[in-house]
Amino acid sequence: MLPTKTYHWGLLLAVLAVTTAMACDGAEEDQELRGADRPTVEGSMRILSVSLEEAQELVDFSIAQPADLPPDVNMVGVRVRTSALDPERVVSIELHFKGAGYGFSLMESTASEVSIGGSTEPVMINGVEGRIRRHERSDGRILLSVAWRKGTLSFIASGFLEEKLTERVLLEILESIP
Repeated sequence: MLPTKTYHWGLLLAVLAVTTAMACDGAEEDQELRGADRPTVEGSMRILSVSLEEAQELVDFSIAQPADLPPDVNMVGVRVRTSALDPERVVSIELHFKGAGYGFSLMESTASEVSIGGSTEPVMINGVEGRIRRHERSDGRILLSVAWRKGTLSFIASGFLEEKLTERVLLEILESIP
């Protein structure tokens, strides 16, 4: 079960951004996102591709999911990040979503603080104040990151702004998380 701790969200966001970029660019096969035979290790994190049901069994909170997704968007993967040194300690749950030519990810954790670094602005998600960051990459693409805390859970959503995934669309999706 998840202890309440502060984790380095900057590192987690960087990993989430890379994962989002790979999913959005099609560099990662949907098959890989749905499941892997063995975990991978990135730095101090161990990453497991599991089903939503398997992820739910590993945590003591209900994994939140958007209730309203655009018609072409589906959940394509669930990843559990654990400590490489203590594989029983779940650090975060990531839900990966993909539509026609775009994707986004939602990370959930019981970490006690949420920070996405850089220059941010306030944003409201279901009546809770969070932070939003627009980061322009060297290739001109803009990575939108939104972080907020609701109750005992911390959330970070991340996706590249595209024609179909506008800031408004992503915020509407996030507003549908109960």
